[in-house]
Amino acid sequence: MEEIVNETQPTPIQEEAEEQKDDDFFGELDGFLNDIGEQLSILDETDDLIQQIESAQDSYDKEIMGADDETKREMARTALDAYTINLLARDKNFFIRILALCNEAISPAVLKQTVEDVKGTDKYTLKIIAHNSITPRETLERIFDFAGDEEEIREEILNNPNCDDSLRSIVNSSNRSSNTVA
Repeated sequence: MEEIVNETQPTPIQEEAEEQKDDDFFGELDGFLNDIGEQLSILDETDDLIQQIESAQDSYDKEIMGADDETKREMARTALDAYTINLLARDKNFFIRILALCNEAISPAVLKQTVEDVKGTDKYTLKIIAHNSITPRETLERIFDFAGDEEEIREEILNNPNCDDSLRSIVNSSNRSSNTVA
């Protein structure tokens, strides 16, 4: 006996509903792809903008670092923006670096990095950094670790407004120890 398969044909309403589902799906997919395209376009524009900023920054760096020493000394002394001061704190000329390290517009991070770079090999630079009123307490403590045996450096640390009671106690006890040894 032959089996009869009852295949029902979709009604026109069902066919229309199926087509509508397909249209909705493809419409949503198209919208989603358009959104991705727009976002990629924004990323491209952002990338271009970043490249322009980096190029301008490179030009500025070259302009600052290419200036004559007199101009750089004046900038190190009077500049109010941390970026310029931070650049000048890395200058090859010792006097320009020192003037930049004295400037209160310098970034505390640059002061900290400079202390770590010179360690105890350049006590004059450590003294200058200890004198700067924006030098953070932690950096003052590192200066003490590297050069606390120098009386002038201890005095600068103690006179710094960021020297708290705890650090003051450490410096003073070291000061008493070095006085009793002599």
